[in-house]
Amino acid sequence: MASSQTQPGVLWVSSMVANKDKLTDEKFDDWYANIHVDQVVATGGVPCAARYYAESILPPGSRPPWLLEPNFLTLYHMPDLYHRFSHAFTNLDGQTKPDQTLLDTIFANARFETRFYAHISTHFGPASGAPSDRPADLIISAALTPKPEIEADFNAWYEREHCAEIAKARGYVRTRRYKLLSAPAVLDRFTRSQNKLAPRYLAVHEFMDVDGQGFDMETLMKADETEWSKKIIPQLEVMEAGMFRMGRGFGTWSEVKNGRSRL
Repeated sequence: MASSQTQPGVLWVSSMVANKDKLTDEKFDDWYANIHVDQVVATGGVPCAARYYAESILPPGSRPPWLLEPNFLTLYHMPDLYHRFSHAFTNLDGQTKPDQTLLDTIFANARFETRFYAHISTHFGPASGAPSDRPADLIISAALTPKPEIEADFNAWYEREHCAEIAKARGYVRTRRYKLLSAPAVLDRFTRSQNKLAPRYLAVHEFMDVDGQGFDMETLMKADETEWSKKIIPQLEVMEAGMFRMGRGFGTWSEVKNGRSRL
């Protein structure tokens, strides 16, 4: 189903096991990666998706308040976010009540947060170029809400400086920016609520893993040390970020040529 004016974007879903005495990460991920994602892609409006696993980049016991807690993140690329209203999508497990066995084994013991973000812009580094048949190896999910009075300056900072600073990091492919369209549900042990503080802006920074070296933390940290960054960051109302490694891609990535698709 397509609207008269398509709105490309991404379905952002974080997830984690909530009752570890009843559900293991391995069993949860087996269901999600081998069953659920394929069901979402099969709805017809989600050509590709990628499942990511949190990277531990901080010493044990060191957890800043901005660090995204869930250890699983799945991004579903949608050429038209109107697809979320289609019968095929709204009939998915989790969008509607699953059968009792799936409810008891998975949904009653896990936490999901679902957000739909509309695409704003895509930025590339001087040597960008992701393979067309798979997503990037590493991503940073950076979700932020600026104070209303600095929103214009926040967007100018991101568009004119911050993406370019991030692009200096080893293996950089691109940054895709989005704005929150809706955050319909937090599904915690199948109790549904809404995150009214869901960050208004999302940036997905993508990198290839050069020679297995992982994230270029030294360069990435410097991106927050510019004078403009020091002006903006203290005025963020919500700051949420996580670093993830790609586990598996789904669907057809052939449209993502040289990393330059708008998806």
